[in-house]
Amino acid sequence: MFVSFDDGAHWQSFQLDLPATPVTDIQVHRKDLILSTMGRSFWIMDDITPLHQLHDQVADNEAHLFKPRDTFRMRWSQTTSVDDGAAPEYPPFGALIYYSLPDEANGEITLDILDGGNNAVLTYSSDTTNTDQQPEGMLRLPLEAGMHRIAWNLRYQGPIAVEEGQSGGRGPMAVPGTYQVRLTAGEWTDTQTFELVMDPRIAQDNVTLADMREQFGLNTRIRDRISELRLAVRQIRSVNESLGEVREEGGASAERAERISQALTKIEEALIHTREGKVGAQLKPMLMRQLTYLYGMITQADQKPGRDAHQRLQDIEVILERHLSDLKKVLESDLPGKKAL
Repeated sequence: MFVSFDDGAHWQSFQLDLPATPVTDIQVHRKDLILSTMGRSFWIMDDITPLHQLHDQVADNEAHLFKPRDTFRMRWSQTTSVDDGAAPEYPPFGALIYYSLPDEANGEITLDILDGGNNAVLTYSSDTTNTDQQPEGMLRLPLEAGMHRIAWNLRYQGPIAVEEGQSGGRGPMAVPGTYQVRLTAGEWTDTQTFELVMDPRIAQDNVTLADMREQFGLNTRIRDRISELRLAVRQIRSVNESLGEVREEGGASAERAERISQALTKIEEALIHTREGKVGAQLKPMLMRQLTYLYGMITQADQKPGRDAHQRLQDIEVILERHLSDLKKVLESDLPGKKAL
């Protein structure tokens, strides 16, 4: 197999891993190159979009960001069956984003996903030290010279984790529409746009774009509440750790520190499970578990959220605000006395 980048004036080998076999047909379908062979099944090269955009300026540029192809918004889950070697290698799920670097980057590079309103969806970075801002899995952008591919999983930033450095879970799935990808390397930056297209099967189920936007809004609201709760837990544990040092000193200061610590622990236990129950015991679902359960129920399928889902979130928000108010009171009224402990 050969390829030409100048309308057939010059050709070069493009054999790759194509076996030596008769080719009976060649098709380009949705930017995938598909070959049917005689006796060797199908040979598919996924997403040849970068080949269509190659030109002399790509090699001369400081960096280059290729325009992504339009992507169908689909839900995808990988099978857990054992690979016996017969299954094909499927392409990564999501919007495939390609960029090239002529030389190894000296500093940080970032790749921002933006929605049609120029609002940040999430940011990939070559620096993974800020784990709260990294997408799930903390994928690091390669700095090495050459061609690189990133697969955006079509989701927004997820909630933060209770413990720093851990994944807090998946974010809400983006709704169909126009999105931007922006690559920044030093002072160089470039932006490309692409479309996130509704899955036609969803439309056949009478799910509308308005339904998906409502679902996204509810998911985002729940995600933010989860992050708010987890930040409160982080704060409680940090303060309790400091109070532990005071308690070890003994005396009146230790007694007051113990009272404050007990008040904080009571709030924490209402927000999240702090200890394991007995084997087989049914633990009471604390507020964190109630939020994550609701989040999972709403995000698992494309659908118009029911009235009960909205009402349940409102009920949880009332309880959460009460606990956060109690926490604020302890931190602002009782804790300042720590200096005098």
